[in-house]
Amino acid sequence: MRILWVLLSADYLRFYDSTIIELTRRGHEIRLAVSETNTAENIKRSKISTLAAQSSLVKDVGEIVQSKSRLARLATGLRGTIDYLRFLHPDYRQCHSLRVRMKYKALPKWLHGLDRIRSMDEIWLNRIIGVLQWLERCLPNNQEAIRFIKEHAPDAVLVTPLVKAACSQVDIVKAAQSLGIPLGVAIASWDNLTNKGLMRVTPDRVFVWNEKQRDEAQRYHGVDKDIVIATGAPAFDKWFSAKPTLSRQDFCNKVGLPDDKTIITFMGSSSFIVDYDSEIRFVANWIRKLGHSTLPGLQDVCFLIRPHPYSCQFWRDADFSMFPDVSIWPRETPEFLNEDDQATFFDTLYHCSAVVGINTSAMIEAAILGRPVHTILIDEFSRGQHQTIHFRYLLKENGGPVVVANDLDAHCHQLAHSLKYADDESPLLKKFCHDFIRPHGLEKNCSTILADELEKLGSGHCQTANLSDSIVNVN
Repeated sequence: MRILWVLLSADYLRFYDSTIIELTRRGHEIRLAVSETNTAENIKRSKISTLAAQSSLVKDVGEIVQSKSRLARLATGLRGTIDYLRFLHPDYRQCHSLRVRMKYKALPKWLHGLDRIRSMDEIWLNRIIGVLQWLERCLPNNQEAIRFIKEHAPDAVLVTPLVKAACSQVDIVKAAQSLGIPLGVAIASWDNLTNKGLMRVTPDRVFVWNEKQRDEAQRYHGVDKDIVIATGAPAFDKWFSAKPTLSRQDFCNKVGLPDDKTIITFMGSSSFIVDYDSEIRFVANWIRKLGHSTLPGLQDVCFLIRPHPYSCQFWRDADFSMFPDVSIWPRETPEFLNEDDQATFFDTLYHCSAVVGINTSAMIEAAILGRPVHTILIDEFSRGQHQTIHFRYLLKENGGPVVVANDLDAHCHQLAHSLKYADDESPLLKKFCHDFIRPHGLEKNCSTILADELEKLGSGHCQTANLSDSIVNVN
């Protein structure tokens, strides 16, 4: 079987490299294309070349050239309008930051006056979006996309993630459907269905992580749940079997911390979630508060600050020398497809006793390793917390792993409690990992499950998704 897998950018390879390797083990050919390039992307594209060098069944077929015709510009404006309107759904009434971001990313300037509307009635909103989606379907198919697909003659086409603002990947979907080729969409991350654009078109199959995302696909994207398959999150498979590469002593020596103290790790968030200057100021206040705490368990701790991988440059000159036993590491941008960088990221979470952050996927990875996870609700960070939907899934009251405090005093008490009774949190973390990351069972490899589903897609033997038959319960 030959699969043409169109990634928005090579960065998305890190979510599915294990699935691609599994498919090649079964003898399937994977042709990888990207639909977006820039200077930074050229560096990431080398990862595709590296994967292709490891297997003759993986082929880098380059970039899909984007049309700059008047019709293409019309399609982009139409898609951007649809993507903005989705955030007028009543569920997004408080999500001002998401509307602002989409306004400047995708909404045509002559429609910027729509920002005076905070939300719309759901029925009327769906009607308006429905009309625009009908217009989208009426636009002629992109002939370059059709030629590209024909050139590679795939048994199935897979697109990731399709939901970028005004996404040109819609052209690939429409082209594949016009050619009668089975078409799937792989949703890469836990926030993709709630804080990005709409799918705009309906594929044959949508592959997501869990039941929550199946609900999102139906509620926010109008996709019938029968075609949405919850495979779990392949990107996290390695976390369930990985082992530390460094001893605690060697790790502490590497990052510059004492090896005889409890490590509390702060995991940084992306630029959309938090302004970096604000994050740096907050972390300084956070360390100062914990450093003055007299609570048992917080007397003998050290701090590791791990910036978000795309923000290391903002932390490079941050000076925390006034605090003892604090390390900012790494200060250079890691390459997440580099085995050494992945290993040290794992070691960072493995050797710490608790994780604190604002809103980041590292909280999920910490939960997999059974580490207590904490956050503090701060008005300054509301755009990345209260003003997003995916953040709510992390909260303990919603079945998530994150313990929430409304101020630093409460946070200190919660953190001290977690450090003392970490084992008590294990059942909660285990259930979250099952429900959110591995809904078919904690022992089931998600890359294998997704590969099974892609084989069905390519062979034309897709079956209706029925989670009640395939998902096991966790006691």
